[in-house]
Amino acid sequence: MPGVSGLVNNGMIKLRYIASQVDGSVTTNYECYVKEINIDGFSDTWGQVSDKVKEIAQSLGINNGTDWRTKANRERVKEKVISLYPDLVSYGEEKWTSESISIAPALKQAIPRAVIVPAVKDALDETKVTNKTTFGILLNTIVLPAVQATDEYKELLEAVEKLSNKLTGKSGEQLKTIEELTKDLSDRLSSLIESKALITLTPPDTEKFLGSNTTIKINDGTETSINFQGNGLQRALIFSLIEVLAKKTSKVEGEGKDAKVRNTILLFEEPELFLHPHLMRRLKNALKSIANNTNWQVVISTHSPFLIDVVDNPKSLIILKRCSPVAPPSCYQLEEDPISDPDLDYERTALRASIDFHPTVNEAFFAERVVLVEGDTEIAVFKHEDNLHKFLGIPDKKYENATIVSCGGKWTIPAIARLLSKFHIDFKVVHDIDRKGRTDEQLKSISPFDPYNANAKIKEACNGAPIYEVDDTFEDILWDRKDHEFSSKDKPFRAWKK
Repeated sequence: MPGVSGLVNNGMIKLRYIASQVDGSVTTNYECYVKEINIDGFSDTWGQVSDKVKEIAQSLGINNGTDWRTKANRERVKEKVISLYPDLVSYGEEKWTSESISIAPALKQAIPRAVIVPAVKDALDETKVTNKTTFGILLNTIVLPAVQATDEYKELLEAVEKLSNKLTGKSGEQLKTIEELTKDLSDRLSSLIESKALITLTPPDTEKFLGSNTTIKINDGTETSINFQGNGLQRALIFSLIEVLAKKTSKVEGEGKDAKVRNTILLFEEPELFLHPHLMRRLKNALKSIANNTNWQVVISTHSPFLIDVVDNPKSLIILKRCSPVAPPSCYQLEEDPISDPDLDYERTALRASIDFHPTVNEAFFAERVVLVEGDTEIAVFKHEDNLHKFLGIPDKKYENATIVSCGGKWTIPAIARLLSKFHIDFKVVHDIDRKGRTDEQLKSISPFDPYNANAKIKEACNGAPIYEVDDTFEDILWDRKDHEFSSKDKPFRAWKK
């Protein structure tokens, strides 16, 4: 392919599409991974080009400095030298570059289109009709072709052509008013200088009339422009446009060998902004639906525990963790399914995980350090953590950056601990021993589901993380079991009061 041979590196063309956001404005750029190419005797100045390279250039009809000033001509010479005269070519280091890259439309088609929704975005910008906005893509790829297929549009084209010919005089007869105005102006100009004036009218662009006259308004009792709506509605509209685009563009265009689908990557920054929890959950489901389209990929950045789903494709979770104020963040991604247990049925384990990893537990993904506890009784005590950390002399920074997570039971701790460990999140565990005065002999015959048997599972899952075992139960620390026996439902309140 012309203009592409110089991009080939080890028999492959590696391209990337970079989107950058600066002050709310998104800029895009294509880059190619190539080896630095040096050609002996090659220069951008014709006088400094070697005789050999000039000879090659002349074989392509490039004979002088004027021809050589054209960048496209110099690239033609480079391509011929690289393909036919390898002895003149030397290669430097491999690097990503955007220099001297001419991406043909066919090559662009091979690179996914990026739909970018930054955290702060004016919906009015996204509803403008351009080739880069979601609304513009919808109009140009779906609405415009449908309009162009109508008989009315074809009649419009014929009428525009007739009008254009009359305006320009191509039909042999120019509009009399334009003809007279042109003559008067030319006569006046020629009396001053030997020149004539021509009045040129550009005929209307029939492909642009649809976009230039199309807007989106919101009717919530009063019809208004989108910029008069709140941030929540604006972002909801942007996402609705994306949903419709994903649905409409997921259909294969053409038939047989001519069939084609433009791949799209949705880059959504903090989609949870301005949405209440219920809408967050609906948004999560909608994002999953878009991602299920074969030609769509969804990448989101979030600070919301509502958008984290450990069960559904856990390998898609990536945590960025900054270990130093000056160093770039480290990236942690799962390489295996963290919820699978060889001793348990996968569906049962997955169901258990979907229940256990609720938004409150998911807060652990955003914490610097985590303390895992069994349940409500421990949480009730840690409600006084602001007093406890002062009493125990714990530094403010450690206390403020810690999250107490109720695992909803002792048997759930291993699954949560295992996941935090894989994501390199620091955590500690506090749990009861639950021996309950039983001898070693008695413990040999207890039920497999006895809380005491969870101790070994927790130790295995923690993989060296600190474990603090309470002898015998947390309640034993707070009150004398012999003198105070409470029902399970009363324990959190009694613990809080204590």
